[in-house]
Amino acid sequence: MRESIRRQSGWLGHRRVLGALVVALGVLAARGASALTIDDTNPLFFLGGGLFGFSEAAVEAAGLSVVDHATPADSFLSAGNAIYGPQLSITQSLGPIYQNPQAAYQNPAAGCHEGDVCQTPENPFIADSTWTVTNNTGRDLAWVMLVFTRVSLADGYPDIPVALDGNRIFILEYTAAAQTYYFAMVSLGPLGNGDGSDGEHAQSTQFVMRYIVGGDMPFSGNVQVMPPIGVYGLERAGGPIPEPATAVLLASGLMALAMAKRSRA
Repeated sequence: MRESIRRQSGWLGHRRVLGALVVALGVLAARGASALTIDDTNPLFFLGGGLFGFSEAAVEAAGLSVVDHATPADSFLSAGNAIYGPQLSITQSLGPIYQNPQAAYQNPAAGCHEGDVCQTPENPFIADSTWTVTNNTGRDLAWVMLVFTRVSLADGYPDIPVALDGNRIFILEYTAAAQTYYFAMVSLGPLGNGDGSDGEHAQSTQFVMRYIVGGDMPFSGNVQVMPPIGVYGLERAGGPIPEPATAVLLASGLMALAMAKRSRA
């Protein structure tokens, strides 16, 4: 099935790009993190390791709706670690770890066993990561969306439950060969080919993504390793999509306005 999807959607290839987004976790990043639990998030879990996107039922359960559509005919941009020369290079900086910064395993190398404090979907690892995205196309990009495709099992990463916070993403409906997929995405806006001086758009931009991991992450030495999430850029001619928080405020305002009109009537 995975090979079939890859053939149908050529832009989802480049396994080394997908696997290049692994970030080692240090317990020092937990310092200064404010209290945040699973109840403060809106987790949307991927279908599973190596499978593309989310189920339609999971999207609906998270209270999200599709805000954009795409097909293989759209303009996609490769994205990932700068070593591999993608059109959008990405670096990550781990921010606050809010929950389970280091699971209290008796023997981390042996994995989670009875009596250990383990990551589960109900008691997950939660952390923020700042992503810096840079335009390497050599031209200005009118508008860019960053699309999160799947959790890659490259290099033997375990198939564990991984979610993104639904409060920080939009949903893209992607259709290829009569199959439909639901992906998370964030709006990067316009990306220029310069330093942002003289009124031109900057070449780089940043956003914060929240990871929710409900399973036993592997260790590299004494630190856990973040799930490698595959990404691609989706180029658009324009039409900004509001940030999730802004969209909620806008919807609330429209609802209040409608109620006020009904009251006057």
